[in-house]
Amino acid sequence: MRITSAGEFQRFGDYGLMGLPVTSVRSLVSFQGSLFASPSGAKGSRSNTCDFPAVFRCDDPTGKEWRKVSQDGFGDASNITVFCLYTGRDYLYAGTLNNSGCQVWRTNGAMVGDTCEWECIACDGAGRGSLNQAVACMCEFNQSIYVGTGIQNGGFDIANNIGPAAAEIFRINSDGSVEVVVGSRRKELAQSDPVSGLGPGFGNPLNGYIWSMCVHQGWLYAGTCNIGVMLNYVNLGALGDKGQRLLKHVGVENIMKEQAGAELWKSPDGENWVPVATGGLGNKFNLGVRNLISYQSRLIIGTANPFGPSIFNKCLDGSWVETQNPRGGFELFVSGLASDQQSSSDGSILLL
Repeated sequence: MRITSAGEFQRFGDYGLMGLPVTSVRSLVSFQGSLFASPSGAKGSRSNTCDFPAVFRCDDPTGKEWRKVSQDGFGDASNITVFCLYTGRDYLYAGTLNNSGCQVWRTNGAMVGDTCEWECIACDGAGRGSLNQAVACMCEFNQSIYVGTGIQNGGFDIANNIGPAAAEIFRINSDGSVEVVVGSRRKELAQSDPVSGLGPGFGNPLNGYIWSMCVHQGWLYAGTCNIGVMLNYVNLGALGDKGQRLLKHVGVENIMKEQAGAELWKSPDGENWVPVATGGLGNKFNLGVRNLISYQSRLIIGTANPFGPSIFNKCLDGSWVETQNPRGGFELFVSGLASDQQSSSDGSILLL
């Protein structure tokens, strides 16, 4: 869709991106005056994969004509989706979903025949392999590209036996070096410990994605997807012996109280991070910070929250009862407004 100067929404192009059988486009970015997109879903419950793992370009103001400007999977069949696109200062970046470990590619727009010239600048999940299955978001900050990762389905891809594991942030520096910012140790990297000193998921094992990042007033912000609230609905037997022992020892109720709900963190330099809000910004049903936008001195925060308008709760006798959930559905927050409305724990982020 596109919006006109009169504020009207219009359909832009044909259904499915030139009529291709795709059901979702996660990334839509502008680069050098053209529009770029990457299909990322198909019918048959394939919400994260499709048969067209490539980057498409549009120069047609009607949106009907698109052309493929990358090889499928950038020539690597293990790249099953181009999951994320990001426009930096000089390059268009593309991050993949790859069951052996995500990859990051970039182009300066130069064409070789009918496609852009692409180069791979990070592979093998930045040395973590399959536990960095997908690039969920990217952001340029202090001349480095920060990459947020994740494993599909909230950090545990049961179908492909990947995880459970929390997400990481790594960065690609201007000299081409790769550093783990938030994550696990790497023996094969020159720097073995994460530069922040924080483990995967900012130390919370339930933060399955780093789902969004942006720069706001000189700070780098990162929002997570946290699957803690889903533990009420998960078949705990599918978590394996280790997961079941952990839940039995800690207790689902304690996890829900202390660690469930999306988290928002910020850093002035990419290395020292502080939490802005945890616990879903006051609503544990906000399982993810899905979008972050810096707009006119305000930070706008959009959440993912599928728990409404009603949910099912489990009774002591094992039965389920449907109840209304007034905090279900996505919420919008804004930083720095004086209001009597509900705010985060530090009072600086207010619910719209």
